[in-house]
Amino acid sequence: MMQFLRTLLLSFSCLIFCQTIYSQSLKLDLTNNFGLSNFQYLESNRAIKNIAELRSEHNLKLKYKTVLAANFSARGIYNYVNRERSRMFLNEAYLAANKGKLNLKLGKQIFKYGKLTGFSNLDLANRYDYFDFLETDQEELGQWGLASKIEIKNIQFDLNYVHKHVPSVVYFEDNPWARLPNQINHPNEPGVVVPVRLQDVVDINPEENRSSLNLGVNMELLGVTARLDYYNGYNDIPFRKIELDYFTPSIPMLYDIQLSVHPLSIYNLSVQRLYGDWNIWVEFGFIKNNFTTSAESVESDNYSVASAGLDRLFLFEDPAKFMKLVVQWRHALWNNKFEYQATDLDHVLDRCTIIDLDYQHTYDLSFGLRSVTSYDGFGFYLKPSVHYKFSDMVKISGGYAMLSGNDSHFFGHYTAEDRLTLKLNFQI
Repeated sequence: MMQFLRTLLLSFSCLIFCQTIYSQSLKLDLTNNFGLSNFQYLESNRAIKNIAELRSEHNLKLKYKTVLAANFSARGIYNYVNRERSRMFLNEAYLAANKGKLNLKLGKQIFKYGKLTGFSNLDLANRYDYFDFLETDQEELGQWGLASKIEIKNIQFDLNYVHKHVPSVVYFEDNPWARLPNQINHPNEPGVVVPVRLQDVVDINPEENRSSLNLGVNMELLGVTARLDYYNGYNDIPFRKIELDYFTPSIPMLYDIQLSVHPLSIYNLSVQRLYGDWNIWVEFGFIKNNFTTSAESVESDNYSVASAGLDRLFLFEDPAKFMKLVVQWRHALWNNKFEYQATDLDHVLDRCTIIDLDYQHTYDLSFGLRSVTSYDGFGFYLKPSVHYKFSDMVKISGGYAMLSGNDSHFFGHYTAEDRLTLKLNFQI
């Protein structure tokens, strides 16, 4: 209800704003994107072999000169397999103001904390809809808050504040990534294994006032760009705990998955510099997280992650052709206190190399390649893709995602998720 009232108030303010300015100073931009995607899984012995989804994105931007703007973004999804994912919602609704070197955004908006070309430690705090763990580019979710930045000479200061942190959306049923237990060890009777069945997913602390704060300083000196960030908030991935229902007689026994949100702090430093056509960067972050033990208790988990990468844009004589390359190496310095599970999303990219390659052959035809290789508990992910633009309004994309490796790593654990993808997009 509070979100609805905030959205209504913001919309009413925008209507007043539109009525009180000269029409010749107001610019309106409305875009509508419609998409149909299909995931065809190649593993024969699986319950879900095909997932189709209809999707629409509607973006409205009202701009008054270069000073004020109002932005609204609505998203609609119809998933043929998962009814929980099928919904329509307002993902962004914010006012933006610019005055000299000061920029402000107030309202519901997407907060992307990492500023690297590759994956940043700060991206652990980003909020997503995790219906699919591999493709999240279009799954960012908005939160209510303030984003601001100000430039003073060669120094930029950033402040991002989320009024009430809401975790990412995770699905436990009708989802190919879900691995729910069908039997567990009885907690009160050692050696006894009981069959179980999911009853409900419960948020055990939904009313807590969970705000988050991100402070950043970006400075350029002698061709070197250095950035220092501090994030103090909450992990976007809710912690899960199985709670047996002893009061409802049933065979199999019923259980609830209890979701809880825990604090997350990140201290992060990144440095980058251009060497000719190459952009070289390094990053080091200290992360104060939490970990759920095998006994399902929550303990502090502090560790560091070092990263190095490079990226370059290659241009050719043909103006239609170009290629973008990003290569990144990441290495986590764990405290060796915990043994992370293959399904722990916070640690999928702890020790790995990432390669992203995008090549545009013509104005209509382009290709992509993404690979992730984990060198700690071998895991491998490879996705080649092809994209063709029939017109400015119609685009089709296809790809093949392959996962391999040891079962102890995320990619090896989900080898059954190899699939062919096909996407058709219309823009009006």
